[in-house]
Amino acid sequence: MDRKMMIHEEYARLKEQRKEALERLSKWICVYDDMILQKKPYLEALYIKCFGALEQACYAAYVQAGALRRKIDLVRAYLNRDAEPDLDEIEDVLRAEFEKYEDELKKMEMERQNALALVSSRTLSEEESKKLKQLYRSLAKKLHPDLNPKQTEKVKNQWQRAMDAYRMGDLVKLEILTELVEADRPRAADEAEKPEEDALESLRAQLKKTKEQIASCLAAIERLDAEAPFKFAQVLNDPAQITARQRELQEQKAVYDSRIREHEGVLELLLLEKSKYVH
Repeated sequence: MDRKMMIHEEYARLKEQRKEALERLSKWICVYDDMILQKKPYLEALYIKCFGALEQACYAAYVQAGALRRKIDLVRAYLNRDAEPDLDEIEDVLRAEFEKYEDELKKMEMERQNALALVSSRTLSEEESKKLKQLYRSLAKKLHPDLNPKQTEKVKNQWQRAMDAYRMGDLVKLEILTELVEADRPRAADEAEKPEEDALESLRAQLKKTKEQIASCLAAIERLDAEAPFKFAQVLNDPAQITARQRELQEQKAVYDSRIREHEGVLELLLLEKSKYVH
């Protein structure tokens, strides 16, 4: 067998391996994107739906207990100076010091409302959901930067629109975008292949890079699985575990409520019998 034939066979083998590797990469990229764009928002929303109200109430009680503890300190500071506590001034201090906590409570409430809206808006049928994923995977092969490194601004824009449509579960928009992308694709004839030594080296390098990208993508998927909200997926699919977690949060809130009552009692004594607490 002459060297030219050997080069040709090696080139054909490497090209087939690269094709298979790109298929695997495309598959795992879509798995990763599905986790980020579809599953993650939904799991986060489901977590908030199950536990958001209780976590918010727990945090609110924690903030209230902290504010009361701080108010006691401020009142005592006045009494230690033999001065009448200026309650308006104390409230101004508390508002300033606890503003970030109030902002966090507002943020939690907004996230809870958004979560309820997201969970209730998932109306795609199983068939539509399957088609959504198929269209997205097809577009990923044509537009994803890891599979198409030389992107034009138009392609970048199309890819962003595809991700946005997939994230929102907008099947109609994804169908329209698929038609637009397909209409833009060139129909040029394949170039004659020239399996020479430099082409072999280039193909080997491309295959190596693709395998590295696959490994990187798999590692990223593994990391996601270990992070919130994916690590809560099992809990969210088990009513018993949901109930147990809700009970934990209720018990935690009861602890904060107990502290609130204690602080309110101390504060009431300070304000009613302040002469006894002047040091």
